[in-house]
Amino acid sequence: MVRIPGAALAALAIVVGLGGLAACDLLSDPPATAARPGPTRSDVQLVTEIGLQDSDLDKLRIAPLATEHDFQGVPSLTLCGQTYPSESLRTARRAVRVPGREGLTYANDVTTYVSAAAAAQALAEVRRAAKTCPAGTTAVSRVGTDQPSLPVVPSVLVFATTTSATGVTTWVIEAYQQRGNVLDVDRLTSPRPPTDEQRVQLLRQADVTGTRMTERLPAP
Repeated sequence: MVRIPGAALAALAIVVGLGGLAACDLLSDPPATAARPGPTRSDVQLVTEIGLQDSDLDKLRIAPLATEHDFQGVPSLTLCGQTYPSESLRTARRAVRVPGREGLTYANDVTTYVSAAAAAQALAEVRRAAKTCPAGTTAVSRVGTDQPSLPVVPSVLVFATTTSATGVTTWVIEAYQQRGNVLDVDRLTSPRPPTDEQRVQLLRQADVTGTRMTERLPAP
């Protein structure tokens, strides 16, 4: 469980209690950005400082990934299986997973891009993917933006289900927060519908990483 000050819990509970969130219009596409340079020391340091740490957790622990810092061979954005052109504009990445009970998993993925415009493009692509998700393997049930319970604006909260070729259904909740050239993604995947407690846990996690973004990145 993520540690979080009690003052934020009321806002988190409001989001969970609302249940549904209205879809919003897509952002207009930002201007084209330059080709991706290699990662800089500051990029790698930034994704590490913002990302979820064991010290943020109570009972759960982070499970290391072999691809934790791979931003060339492993995608950051996978919602609806769509193509994300912004993937080629990434400069650094840190991805971790936190196994829970009975197949439930939390994850955190922090990515830096060549510019703030490129990170905004990535978030716009997520909104578009959620709104135009093809019928079949993934069904996006709700999309909400600029969440009052999250410390970063703009932000996107997505509720979805995915169905494998063998008919196995997985429930997914994803919280996206973008500030400057950084996109933070906190994700919950579960083989059964998440409980309110599990949803709040995810939002607590997003609050921790989002707060670090506000502390380390200038306001837009």
